[in-house]
Amino acid sequence: PVPIPWGKVVAAYPGGSPDMPISSSRVGGFTNELRHTYGVRIADSPEDVAEASDLVFILATDGRTHPALFRSVSGYGKPVFLDKPCAVSASDAQEMFAVAAETGVRVFASSAFRYADGLVNALNSIREAGERVKTCSVRYSLQIQETQGRYFWYGIHGAEMLLTILGRGVRGVAASSNAGKDGVRGGQDE
Repeated sequence: PVPIPWGKVVAAYPGGSPDMPISSSRVGGFTNELRHTYGVRIADSPEDVAEASDLVFILATDGRTHPALFRSVSGYGKPVFLDKPCAVSASDAQEMFAVAAETGVRVFASSAFRYADGLVNALNSIREAGERVKTCSVRYSLQIQETQGRYFWYGIHGAEMLLTILGRGVRGVAASSNAGKDGVRGGQDE
């Protein structure tokens, strides 16, 4: 875990998806590390985590589990962060945001790439110079997880970087793939 001076992880719930090795093979190690290295209480349910916490992070690698996990904690009124992939379908994402609206829960989902130092510093330099990016291409390495959908899994990183660079007013987006490297290109309204 990354140290946050004003925050402390007080509880965690180990999930895991047996049909997704990148998930199931790592849950035990993460659980052990949290419990023994960081002294985090391992809870019996997501609800126990929500009850013990001021905010909830849904970090399950498997986006298919996010709607049920979100529903299980949304009644506690705590802000919720949904890690990548937020969901594996637009309808699942819409459902979670509808539940958030009904319950008044603040929810945030994002790719960490949006906050990459290199990207943020470059954009700050461009803005400080009074310039504006009108079109750009973003390339990224693609890792595919069969259960997650191509652009919901790692594709979100390219989409988030594109949105971060162009901001509001994106007029069009095109996606391309070549030998395991995907790219997205977008243009902005004048």
